[in-house]
Amino acid sequence: EEATQPSIVTAGRVRGVHEAELISQLAVLLGAEEPHIDFTWLGAADPGSRVRLQAAGVQVLDLPGDASCAAHLASGWIFLAPGRVRGFPLFVAQAMAAGLPCVAFDCPAHRAVIRDGQTGFLCTSAQDMIDRIALLVDDLDLRERLGAAARQEARRRFSESEFGTKLLAAYSQPA
Repeated sequence: EEATQPSIVTAGRVRGVHEAELISQLAVLLGAEEPHIDFTWLGAADPGSRVRLQAAGVQVLDLPGDASCAAHLASGWIFLAPGRVRGFPLFVAQAMAAGLPCVAFDCPAHRAVIRDGQTGFLCTSAQDMIDRIALLVDDLDLRERLGAAARQEARRRFSESEFGTKLLAAYSQPA
């Protein structure tokens, strides 16, 4: 169930200052607005990044398992993926499965998962992210519509049965 106060969830494994700095800046800028927006980081963070995030008011939770992660995602309003990623963006897929609209940096990995304007927003700058987050915080209907579409897309694309079907199809093709 969605939190009563605006809540942005972000996740990953911070091993460097760039992503932590960007999330910290966004948290400070958006946390000063009315209504106040809570930020939660799910996942590991190196000690320097943890200090930066916490100083910006970001709650850092290195959760023990998928059930804890799912519970925290489910209470969020928006999932934020502010940096480039290589490989499959697992946290984005998990957030979509939890019914969160995603605001993500426009990169190939995020483009492969998020349908811009339908399951979330792909952004090219920090200001673009701020604008999209503000839009989603202010518009419950849009947030619910994108979140429902994200959940439906996750079920369609990332369910165990769908994954199994695609995996078997890929390995049954002659080389």
